[in-house]
Amino acid sequence: MPFDPEQTRLQDRELKMLAIEAQRHPPKSPERRKALTKLVEKIRESGRLCRPRRGEFGDRYEEIYEEAVQELMVYICHDINKYNPEKSPVMRWVNFLLSKRFFNEAIPVIIGSPDLRIEPLDENNIEQSEEQPLMSEVLWEYLENDPEQLCQNLRHPKHPQVNFQVLAMRRIRGEKWKTISADLGVPISTLSDFYQDSIRELSPKIKLYLNK
Repeated sequence: MPFDPEQTRLQDRELKMLAIEAQRHPPKSPERRKALTKLVEKIRESGRLCRPRRGEFGDRYEEIYEEAVQELMVYICHDINKYNPEKSPVMRWVNFLLSKRFFNEAIPVIIGSPDLRIEPLDENNIEQSEEQPLMSEVLWEYLENDPEQLCQNLRHPKHPQVNFQVLAMRRIRGEKWKTISADLGVPISTLSDFYQDSIRELSPKIKLYLNK
């Protein structure tokens, strides 16, 4: 997609407004949840999430990348107050975190590299140049209530032991794909694809639940 400066400017403005709106409200409040849900959706749909270390890790790259993005989105929802709107656009902050922290942390989770060195992260040193689901609290509330029993009945067609409700709750509690994969005897990529496909399928229901 060709670079459109005006579209980028408008997008940056919208993302910053959503971030500020979320910061204005207390944690777990409906207003904060709505703003964060929209913010995460807009970030994912922006087409501007960076691709750190592209070309490395072969066919494991997508697993590492998806793990990194998932953890990044959880971080944004839990720690949006760490974003400083006076310092940088949202996407610069997000891509700094993705490239400097979350991608590096995802590598040993997926491929197992205990000796991997990760540089300390200093969010005050965000570079001036910018590199080119659903919010966890909302999803957890929906999963717990499961008003139409859709989550517990949503199972992987080839692995019926994989129940979306249980899988999603384990992820939100912070369990790593590697651990869940070992427990269930299902490849990480299969679990991750099922998880993302299920969220997309249930997204309209979750939004209705959120706005009830």
